[in-house]
Parts: sequence; C-alpha cells; structure tokens
Amino acid sequence: MQATHYSIKRLLLISALIIACAALLGPSGARAGTQPLVLERTIPLPHVFGRIDHMAVDLARKRLIIAELGNGSVDVVDLGSGALVHRFDSVKQPQGLAYLPGLDLILVASGGDGSLEFCGGGDFSRRGSVPLGEDADNIRIDPGIQIAIVGYGNGGLAIVDIAHQALRRSIALPAHPESFQLDPHATRVYVNIPDAGQLAVVDLAAGRQVAKWQVRGLAENYP
Repeated sequence: MQATHYSIKRLLLISALIIACAALLGPSGARAGTQPLVLERTIPLPHVFGRIDHMAVDLARKRLIIAELGNGSVDVVDLGSGALVHRFDSVKQPQGLAYLPGLDLILVASGGDGSLEFCGGGDFSRRGSVPLGEDADNIRIDPGIQIAIVGYGNGGLAIVDIAHQALRRSIALPAHPESFQLDPHATRVYVNIPDAGQLAVVDLAAGRQVAKWQVRGLAENYP
C-alpha cells in the first residue's frame, strides 16, 4: 500500500472494535438503534514512528502482532493490558503478517529485503527464512495443504512450503499484488493488482493466472 494513504506521523493508535450482533441482542436491542461497531479501547504505541501495515492475531494468547513498516519493527501487544510483550527489531520494512496457531509460528514478510521470516509464537525465536526476491507483502495461509502464499516483487505470488520452509514455485502476475483472498471451496486466489487495473483470478493447481476482471476507474484497489 502507498504510504501517503496511511501515514501516521506521531502516535499510533490501534482501535479494537467489537461487533454487537443485532440477532444476539434481540429485537428490542435492534429497535433501540444499537451501534453495530463500538470503540472498546485504544492502545498507544509511543515508540513507533512512521506508518504501520498489516496485523495478525494470536487468539489463544490474546495478542496482536503489528507490522510497523516505517519503524522497522514488529510488535507483539497484549490485547488485555495493552502492554508490549515483545519487539522484533531491525526488520527491513515489515509488511505482511500471519500467525499459525497449530505450529505456533509468526510469519513476517519484509518488503525491504524480500524475505519471509519464521518466528516462534511463544519464545519469539527466529526459526528460519525464505528469500523471495523483493517487496514481500501480503500473506495468506492455505491450512489444507500447509502453504503460505505471499505477494511480492513486480508481479508474483510465492508458494511457500511451511513445514520445510522452502519456495515451491512462483506464479507470475502483470504487476505487484496487493491484498488477495483464497477461495475456500476451490484452488483459486483473487488478487488485487492496482497498477494493472485488474483483479486477477489465479488457479493454484494450474500454477497460473486464468482470468482477469478489469476495474477501470478504480486505480487503488488495495483491500
């Protein structure tokens, strides 16, 4: 994502939102005009400068993991107390994050050196690294076949074997991919590619882009 859209100059605040479902509140709550989103709390990050990028959640430990791209760090914050639990320093432009509860792993994609880092979710030890090229960004996990899919470079999806920490293959795209989503019922991935003005449809089984949807006039299709 472009820094100009999401830059924060001084103090960064993480806003935790809880969703109040009208069905759970009951008809009277819905009729009373209950707000669907409620600001629960803010967590200051006083020693973080520049913009933040993606986040991930360790639900079991109630921890938020934050990629602080402009600060060159990744923070792990306790959602209950707001306290800093751990900081990964000297990370080169951290962008994408994922947490794997089964393996208790934190994955960090670094745009500065194009690497995918593996770290322990409990002891925060460095467990390995896979070089991808450049500008490693969004991460998605396919739990069924234990792969991490990482958008990177001038146009590619890296398919990484999580267990062996190895690059299986790369799938070419016409420009740098931003946010993308996996189809839970098929082997397809839907990828935003703003610089190409399209949303790409990628078939993981075939290992290639199989279709595209033009998004003319929508030049900033990031999320």
